[in-house]
Amino acid sequence: FSSQAAMNSGPAAAAADPFPSQAATPLSSDAPKPDEDFLKRVFATNPLFKNLRAEEVRPLADRFQLASFAAGVPIIREGERADRFYILLSGRCTISTRLEGTVQTVARGDSFGEWGLLRNAPRAATVLTEEPVSAWYLEASAFHLAMRSSDRTPAARPPGPPLSRGASALSPLRRSIIAVR
Repeated sequence: FSSQAAMNSGPAAAAADPFPSQAATPLSSDAPKPDEDFLKRVFATNPLFKNLRAEEVRPLADRFQLASFAAGVPIIREGERADRFYILLSGRCTISTRLEGTVQTVARGDSFGEWGLLRNAPRAATVLTEEPVSAWYLEASAFHLAMRSSDRTPAARPPGPPLSRGASALSPLRRSIIAVR
């Protein structure tokens, strides 16, 4: 996606597409860095990051950038190219698919966007903000670098298990859809 288009949330952009994907409000270059304690708590419960060594947390946290989204806009859309991984700092979003409708609601500390990045596949679901949202995001290149370190590569994980907390009791199809978290 074009980062210029993603950061354009002005009136002209709204007229062209009332729900532009990844309609992030740009933050200044001196925007705060992620709160390391918040990310440590998220990493500790996220299957993708729970194996991080202590010395890996700060360098990875420094690669996250903060974006703000208005209520009612998609952060990602089903079928689009996967280019970022997100961790919600505040707000709520719904995850939905064309096939199943709304499948999940996510809030502070929840993550999404890894499914397409791990599989080099289009987005499997749409994530729509329910209210104003702030989210830390990691560009695809930094995400892939983090996944290659240590034993966190996709090949090191057993096939089939969900990538999201709480999805193990669901059907394989639903687990794969919810895995966008």
